[in-house]
Amino acid sequence: MKKKENPGASRGRGCRREKRQQRNDSTGNSAAGQRARLLAYMKTHGSITTIEARQTLDILHPAARVMELRRAAHKIMTTWIWQFNTGELPHRVGRYVLPSKHGRGAA
Repeated sequence: MKKKENPGASRGRGCRREKRQQRNDSTGNSAAGQRARLLAYMKTHGSITTIEARQTLDILHPAARVMELRRAAHKIMTTWIWQFNTGELPHRVGRYVLPSKHGRGAA
């Protein structure tokens, strides 16, 4: 017996995928939204640490976003520092520095 195809099955999955993408874009949790927040923060403040990016900007994997920004020709430098997380535990984390034309960036 030949199985009937459900004409709405694939369309339903596509609709859910489109809605999820719209939701991610509107809340800024897409990779593009995270990159935009990260770059804007660094242009304003000069630098940000991994922990600050997670806590302040809601970016769970800041290193990936920095790598993507570097691939887009942004000159971002990394220095290593020790910083305490909210649980008061020390972590060796990256401080991402965006040098500016005005000498700022070594925060």
